[in-house]
Formats: sequence, C-alpha cells, structure tokens
Amino acid sequence: MQQRKDASPELDPELQGHIGRHLKAAYEDILTQPVPDRFLQLLEQLQEQESDADSNQEDKYDGEVLRSR
Repeated sequence: MQQRKDASPELDPELQGHIGRHLKAAYEDILTQPVPDRFLQLLEQLQEQESDADSNQEDKYDGEVLRSR
C-alpha cells in the first residue's frame, strides 16, 4: 500500500479488485433474499395510511383544486 502525503492511502489495484469482487458477491446474495414478512406488513400499513390521508384530504377540500399563488 502506497501513502501519498496530501491524500488518503491508495490501495493496490489487485487488492481493490479483490475487495470489489467480494462486495459484489455479497450484494448480489442480499438482492436474491426475499423481503421479510414484517417489512411487507409495514409497507402495507404505510400504503393504507397514505391512502387514508389522501382520501381525507379530498374530503376536506370537497374535490376543490387548490393552486399556489
């Protein structure tokens, strides 16, 4: 590993490639994992809350379109 005076340490290109390959393999493994049921439930609850908020907003303004001035 070489050290420059005015910058952060520089990694050997071979070591950078090795680290990069391992990071890519780990990331690809994570991408293939299913989304946990608890996350899906939380996303569903959030979507329902947003839908309810949108519905309440429409009721509040009775369909009137508001424009910024």
